[in-house]
Amino acid sequence: MKTVYSESELVAALKTGSPLAFEFLYDTYSPALYGYLLQMGEDKLAAEKILIRTFIRMKSHFKELTNLNGRLFTIMVQLLHKEVPKAVSLYPPRNAAILPAV
Repeated sequence: MKTVYSESELVAALKTGSPLAFEFLYDTYSPALYGYLLQMGEDKLAAEKILIRTFIRMKSHFKELTNLNGRLFTIMVQLLHKEVPKAVSLYPPRNAAILPAV
């Protein structure tokens, strides 16, 4: 049976490094965050990469991130917005024209 967490229980479990809590976090929030990225105009490949980078950052810096004010979803959206410019520079859109150096 799959474990279900309230938001406060999830935050507490994530602070302990629980893999089950992180799996629950991903399963719960990734569909909404992915849809949000697509609505922002990202293509599917870029949205997937941004989503992965966001969750990696969330996992590796969770203790610092939860000191921010706000709910978990809000914190994740803020992280997502920080990852968008990084991902665009690392992974330019596939249909972007390659401009010659001036």
